[in-house]
Amino acid sequence: NISISNSTTMKLVKAGVDPKKIRMVHCGVNLLDIKRIIPTPYKNKKYDVCLVNRLVAYKKTEIAIDAVSILKNEFPNIKVLIVGQGPVKKNLENRVKKLNLQENVVFAGYIKNHTEVLNLISKCKIFCFPSSAEGFGIAPIEAAALGVPSVTSDIPVLKEIGNNGEAGFIFRLNDFNDLASK
Repeated sequence: NISISNSTTMKLVKAGVDPKKIRMVHCGVNLLDIKRIIPTPYKNKKYDVCLVNRLVAYKKTEIAIDAVSILKNEFPNIKVLIVGQGPVKKNLENRVKKLNLQENVVFAGYIKNHTEVLNLISKCKIFCFPSSAEGFGIAPIEAAALGVPSVTSDIPVLKEIGNNGEAGFIFRLNDFNDLASK
């Protein structure tokens, strides 16, 4: 059995898998793909915050949208890019309208070309990953490799890959006020 994180290993052991039969191998990113991206100077970054994930309930994208509604008071021109597609997209778009964030939040949809996704991440000042469940979390690793700081939820695997906050800020899961403060 191969596990992709210590957190996943612990889940497997709790489910009854013999720990001696588990080999842990962290996921990685292709640094050649990262090196092909031309870094965007901070002052030229197009977006303040970006999220890259499937638009499904457990990714908690609505928490980021709620945080933007708070941040808009201090930063009225905040720009947030959401890359991804999924079954909760319409709900998220409705939330953006309800909170009057149409000028602040851009939905880019699904982008097939991974190099283009990496390029978009590089054009953002902060990468946000509010997920409530992950096996690993490739996107925050890619953001870090691109030099974009992250703010992630405090689920065990994200704390693990972010070395308990050394790689970026960690906020309390589902707490959009804490996310906004970070």
